[in-house]
Amino acid sequence: MVLLLVGCGPHYVKLDPARVRGIEARAPGGGPRQCIPSDGLQLQAIVTYTDGTTLLTARHSGALHPEALAWSSDVGRVDADARLHMPELVGWYDRSTKVEVSVPTRPEIRGQLVVVPRFDCDGISLHDATSAPRHVEVSLAYVDTQLNGRLVLVRVVEPGQPIEYHLVDPRGPSASRFIVSVRGAPGQDGQAGAMGRAGMDGSSGFDGLSGSTCEDGSDGRDGTDGSNGGDGGDGEDGGTGGDGGAVVLFYPPQFPELVKAIQIDVAGGRAGLGGRGGDGGAGGSGGRGGRGGAGGLESDSNGRFCSTSSGRDGRNGSDGYSGSPGQDGQDGEPGQPGTITAQDRDVDALFAGEREHGWNIVR
Repeated sequence: MVLLLVGCGPHYVKLDPARVRGIEARAPGGGPRQCIPSDGLQLQAIVTYTDGTTLLTARHSGALHPEALAWSSDVGRVDADARLHMPELVGWYDRSTKVEVSVPTRPEIRGQLVVVPRFDCDGISLHDATSAPRHVEVSLAYVDTQLNGRLVLVRVVEPGQPIEYHLVDPRGPSASRFIVSVRGAPGQDGQAGAMGRAGMDGSSGFDGLSGSTCEDGSDGRDGTDGSNGGDGGDGEDGGTGGDGGAVVLFYPPQFPELVKAIQIDVAGGRAGLGGRGGDGGAGGSGGRGGRGGAGGLESDSNGRFCSTSSGRDGRNGSDGYSGSPGQDGQDGEPGQPGTITAQDRDVDALFAGEREHGWNIVR
């Protein structure tokens, strides 16, 4: 038997606190070293009952909803979906974080997880230009850490936006790929042309009348022609892509190799695609010719015989022609690439505020 659940959403397993024997917290992959995404690190709990049954937390039917458990962290916070959200990077980039999960009505049953940050995962800082090219400053320095050794600090500043800090570990076979994107906005795609109006069907011809005694049937009327379909509209031209932004890259003169530690993308936005021409409207069908009337009786009231015939069937009307398709719009032009300017700058002047705030920046 197949059970269909329509419009009810996920059906979660209900937690039975009295049956819980133990609980365990896990991070993706099971290990403590984790890259923590900007939208939080997804955690999971495994609850074990006294009879050996296990329940996993997840947001789908048949699982235990993470909100059924109590989560806490000594850094940041764990939300109702069991995602670990961290505060400003400077507060935790070189320390581990302890996460606890427990059964709300039985706090003695708890599990712990230690999360150690790592920074060798790919990342991106998005500043894609929209209505106008953007101007972004990117500053680089080394930061020494106990947990991950020497890392690259990336500070991204754009007027009117919060300052961003990122750490990048570019070493070894699992080196991260970090991109600062200041691409131009894509050109707007042209709208498709309107479809041509369909032709009107022709009218059917009237059937001929049956003949009276010793009279032929009358001819059926011809059907009228269907009208031609309308032409499809032309597609609109695609828009021009936006120009890439301007990036100024600062680095300490004693560490010129830092300029190769990240990638900067200032490509112009792609050209907008031309809209497709509209299809021509279908021609109308010709009307059916009327049928000829049947011949009359072949003997009159006096018993005399005569010859009668049926009327001629009317001709079917001709089908209308389909309209011509509209022309496709032209693709737009790609935007112009932006600029990248590299300048060396004394690290003490460049990162004075960050050093005071707790960053262990290499001088």
